[in-house]
Amino acid sequence: MKSNFQVVDTTSKIWLDAFKKLKPEFKDIFYDPKFIEILSKHFNNKKDKIKCAIYSKKKKLIIYPFLVRNLNTFIKSTFYRNYKDTTGIYGRNWIINSNDIKKENIINFENNLKGFFLKNKIICSFDRAHPFIDSDLFFKKKITKSVGKFFFIDLKKDLKVIFSEFKKSLRKEIKKAQKNKNIEFGYIKNSAEIHQFFSIYTKTMKNKNAKKFYFFKRNFFLDIFNKFKNSCKFYYIKKKNRLLSIELVLYHKKYAHSYLGGTTEAGKQHYANQLLKYKIISDLKDKKIEYYLLGAGQKIDDGVAKYKEGFSNTSFKISKIFFNIWDNKIFYKLKKDFKIDDHQFKNKFQFYES
Repeated sequence: MKSNFQVVDTTSKIWLDAFKKLKPEFKDIFYDPKFIEILSKHFNNKKDKIKCAIYSKKKKLIIYPFLVRNLNTFIKSTFYRNYKDTTGIYGRNWIINSNDIKKENIINFENNLKGFFLKNKIICSFDRAHPFIDSDLFFKKKITKSVGKFFFIDLKKDLKVIFSEFKKSLRKEIKKAQKNKNIEFGYIKNSAEIHQFFSIYTKTMKNKNAKKFYFFKRNFFLDIFNKFKNSCKFYYIKKKNRLLSIELVLYHKKYAHSYLGGTTEAGKQHYANQLLKYKIISDLKDKKIEYYLLGAGQKIDDGVAKYKEGFSNTSFKISKIFFNIWDNKIFYKLKKDFKIDDHQFKNKFQFYES
């Protein structure tokens, strides 16, 4: 008898078919196996594997993508060499389900998922909740933490209303930017310009002392450009053919994500990023996108968060993370063996307890 529960990889037709069956309010690019396959291809650690747990019974559907990591990539002890954990994929992708899901379907999925994790020596899981796809039905005993504000723009509002809700100083900067001569808004239309995008992005990450994870290779951007033309735009503000500010926006159905970007020093002087965001909002409205997700900061109320709040001081959700412990014995042994304040370890693995 065929099981209703399966764990598949990004190349599986089962995952793609399940994604296609989702209603528009549940369809986000971070659940699309074709996009996630691109992410998988460009991960720094080739031992990390992306999987998706899928439960399907008649029209009942549950989808949960996750990244499996080997603990021995950042723990030297041979005892842990066969143990793993999981994290969310770079984006927001906790468990999603069809509207008509029943308690028995949830219990079946949870039991099968936990069984899979224990069989494969996966001791715990860390996930970031999607701000709009509310699936708090699963694993009621999970540890939940609120980690600040997740900012967004409600694109269903009139553009004038959206602009009026920007912080006053931000509105002034946009007006100043609009007065600059030879300023042009657009998006990249050929792969040759991706090299300019990559150059600005990489320099911005260096200036921010960003973690190694954020230093994506040039081919990562080229892959997205070539394979996802209908679900992405590499937007820019430029002056006299010089790019000043850039942003990669990913979108599918209702949701658009401010994903990766950067601004030159000259761009900062011309308020190029402020103008870019405003122009992107207008363009996304034309595409009938409903929400432009700006995201959060690296830390609560850091400079990035405060900048995003300027665009969205009344539109935000509380950003949540979820943590599940599957193997208590190994998890607490790991906690005992490694100090929580070990900086190198803490950057890659978090201990959460209720």
